[in-house]
Amino acid sequence: MLAGLLLLDHTRVSRPLVISCRLQIMTTTVDWNEGGKGDAPVQETTVTVVTRTVTPPPAYRPDEKEPSMISDRVSTRERRLSIETGDATDLTNPLSSTDNTAKNETKAPDGGYGWVIVFAVFMIHVILDGLTFSFGMLFPPILEEFQASKSAAAWIVSMLMGTTFFCGPVSSILSAKYSYRTVAFCGGLLAFIGAVSGSFARQTWHLIVTYGLIMGIGFGGVYLPAIVSVATWFDKRRPLAMGIAVCGSGIGIWGFSTIIPILIEEYGLRGCLLWEGAVVLHVLIFAALLRSAADEGKRNRGKASRTDRKNSLEMEELEKKTPPVKDGVPTTLDPNTGFWEKIVFKMPWFSLWQYWVLLVVVFTAGIAGYIPFTYLTHRAIKEIGSTASDTGLLVSITGGCNLVGRLLSGLLSVQPWCNTQLLYTSAFIISGIATTASVYCNSFTAFAIYGGIYGWTGGIIIALQSIVMTEIVGIDLFSGAFGVSLFVLGFSALIGSPAAGAIVDADGDYYRTFKIFGIMMLAGGLIFLPVPISNIWRRYRSRGKDRVTATTGSR
Repeated sequence: MLAGLLLLDHTRVSRPLVISCRLQIMTTTVDWNEGGKGDAPVQETTVTVVTRTVTPPPAYRPDEKEPSMISDRVSTRERRLSIETGDATDLTNPLSSTDNTAKNETKAPDGGYGWVIVFAVFMIHVILDGLTFSFGMLFPPILEEFQASKSAAAWIVSMLMGTTFFCGPVSSILSAKYSYRTVAFCGGLLAFIGAVSGSFARQTWHLIVTYGLIMGIGFGGVYLPAIVSVATWFDKRRPLAMGIAVCGSGIGIWGFSTIIPILIEEYGLRGCLLWEGAVVLHVLIFAALLRSAADEGKRNRGKASRTDRKNSLEMEELEKKTPPVKDGVPTTLDPNTGFWEKIVFKMPWFSLWQYWVLLVVVFTAGIAGYIPFTYLTHRAIKEIGSTASDTGLLVSITGGCNLVGRLLSGLLSVQPWCNTQLLYTSAFIISGIATTASVYCNSFTAFAIYGGIYGWTGGIIIALQSIVMTEIVGIDLFSGAFGVSLFVLGFSALIGSPAAGAIVDADGDYYRTFKIFGIMMLAGGLIFLPVPISNIWRRYRSRGKDRVTATTGSR
């Protein structure tokens, strides 16, 4: 009988992936005989079958507020079965009954405690990105203190950023098993250990291991839970909330780039690193504020239904792939299923060509996008003779414009006329052109203008990264897909800065380095351009079909 109900639930769904199932059985006795005569009381049983499936929709509608290439569908069927007569009534039909208790378990609160999450993630970005992107202020002292080459010193920040993003898939798995709060808290503690250990370094490779590897792993444990927690708490306001949360990066860059030169002058490089460790320790406070919206919803629903639920059977995490339904619904994968089909079964976002294009763009951004943050200050010192205060001002300008870009992108992306994907690719193109043209900068004003453009476009790119990802794969697959993209970003960031340093060591200047990596940024924007164009074309065709249908119907 229950198998028949499951079959009714899936006959209209093409190739669903069942990720959870819950059966709720309630038995009640109804006495229709008020006077004590006539028929005996009737025993009725209510069976609730709730299944959650992830399946590609038949058509992608880019004109929807949150276009998603893979949508989450929660289907609920309630059947009232009379043991005496065997009749069944579909309680989901409003004509049969008004007692429909189906709940969408993935609906975001779109506010409430979510704003506390936004504040916590904002402060996390102040610390994490502020320290990471202010590494350029540490670059000249490290070269002087350890007599290291530029390529060797670049491995420190490269290892830091690379391991931060490399840990994306692991953080996703651990967050699902434990909680966002637990993973972020442990990551912050590990980052503190790495930063403090770096203050005792005596050679360059000591900093690569402590400040780069250990602190990078800790940052990786904090970064993904922070981003995903904001995404799960908001729906319609998600772009705005995400834009506000990541604005902390700009403030962190601006603040730390101003403070670090003063600390180096007063306490030296090691004292500055020890101070950074104390700052990283504050991540534990904000990590303790993180909470999953899904866990909150489950907690509230559990309290509400505990009084009237008599018997329930929970079957969670049932991963079964269902081919087109004919005579029944298979419960396992075909033993002859190919390797690629198994990969798509486990990670369905790999079936989307838009996601593959985005991974290529993320790879180019990881290689080229962080080069100016690492080398711009040293380049200004070498080419135009800037002082430490001038370079601090240069990084502050870059960080301030980065803040403006992140906040502006969050405000624009919630407007109905704004195409976030087109804005995303435009930022890549502008950044690539500006970086390529920066080789002709010969004054502090020119460097400041370039730093402002680079910071502004970089803020847009980083702020819209998660929004574009959500539009492509959907919110329920966001954590896994985002983790894979962070892994790709980590690999590219790991090789980007050392490769640039090797080119600088070979050439003796930054001319060829900034041209090469500027062209790579430009190429990344052009590669992603077909995605928003295809969405615009789909919208145009969809509206044309709607007009034709309306005209035909009026006749």
